Amino acid sequence: HLRFAVCSCSSYPHGYFSVYRMIANRTDLDFVLHLGDYIYEYGEGEYGDNAGRTLDPKHEILVLDDYRRRYALYRRDVDLQAVHQIHPFITVWDDHETADNSYKDGANNHNEGEGDWHERKAQAIQAYFEWMPIRPPTVSEDSIYRSFRYGDLADFVMLDTRIEGRIKQLDNPADPARADARDLLGQAQKDWFKHKLATAQNTWKIVGQQVMFAQLQLLEIQRLLPGVPTEDFSPLVAINMDQWDGYPSEREEILDFVEDNAIKNMVVLTGDIHSSWANELYKSSAILTSGIFEEPLGVEFVTPSVTSPGFPDGAAELLAEAIPVANPHMKYIELKTHGFILMDVTHQRAQAEYYYAQGIDTAEQSGLESGTVKVMTVNAGSSRLVADMPVSGR
Repeated sequence: HLRFAVCSCSSYPHGYFSVYRMIANRTDLDFVLHLGDYIYEYGEGEYGDNAGRTLDPKHEILVLDDYRRRYALYRRDVDLQAVHQIHPFITVWDDHETADNSYKDGANNHNEGEGDWHERKAQAIQAYFEWMPIRPPTVSEDSIYRSFRYGDLADFVMLDTRIEGRIKQLDNPADPARADARDLLGQAQKDWFKHKLATAQNTWKIVGQQVMFAQLQLLEIQRLLPGVPTEDFSPLVAINMDQWDGYPSEREEILDFVEDNAIKNMVVLTGDIHSSWANELYKSSAILTSGIFEEPLGVEFVTPSVTSPGFPDGAAELLAEAIPVANPHMKYIELKTHGFILMDVTHQRAQAEYYYAQGIDTAEQSGLESGTVKVMTVNAGSSRLVADMPVSGR
């Protein structure tokens, strides 16, 4: 029996860390799995404007001292202190530990006049290993992918889909290059990942990584919702090319490997997009050619954010209803509420319980839970999601 929290995306100036306090209040967890965006690199007023949450330093962080000061600011937060005091962490970075939409050789938010990207990345990585509860890297000085084993219950494979091997994101989903073989993991990490999946002996193969793995078919959603302003789709469209949808050939290669090697009970855990999703995983051909799917190859649970903003009011509700119509492999979607996932895992099933915060706007609200809990379950040997099973006991 294994119980752990999954969280990501804590933008300091967007509000108080109520979600971290919710996790700290639980005494029944084995650890916290943090999937990145532990800090954000932006300067004052660039992303978030809570008056009680001013940044240090106030400018965009670029060099080692900047990154150290930003981690120090976060660690002065009493809710974040509490969750670290109570629980051990397993962590990976995403993009904002360096800069927005980073990849191996650059980032969307690394601009002319901000110095050499590789120097900035190296200093950001140094600060990460100084401040985070993580062992030094074993592959190379800037590699973070690694694995863990929990008895005979679960093998954990932690990936870096961000700066290990990723080539630059495409700007346009219609770019023909999108269909080409384009690196997201890099060859060395991909070979390692396949080896870990093929040799894992435990019941569950749990993959912790940064960006959404499941396919998201956007054009059909826009057709279904002609009245929604185009700008309300912009966060989804921008993120789409940053996640595995921007690298579909590599995703198909992984899914082919899972199918060819009869790998069972794969659970992908994802952060990054400030919203809640539960997806069944199929090869693209199964989704595009039929409304009746073959057996899924795995499942994916995407955690909501700690504070970072989701989708706009109104559009969030409409999109949550429309997305499954065009994407029937997506079984649960909630696009704006902050929270975390509690994973409750036995040999018989892996259950994701989505817990939400009442509010993050004031310090007095810290730790208050919403009455809403969504439960999504996958039974061993099935890979089909079952909704609304009973909440597991503490």
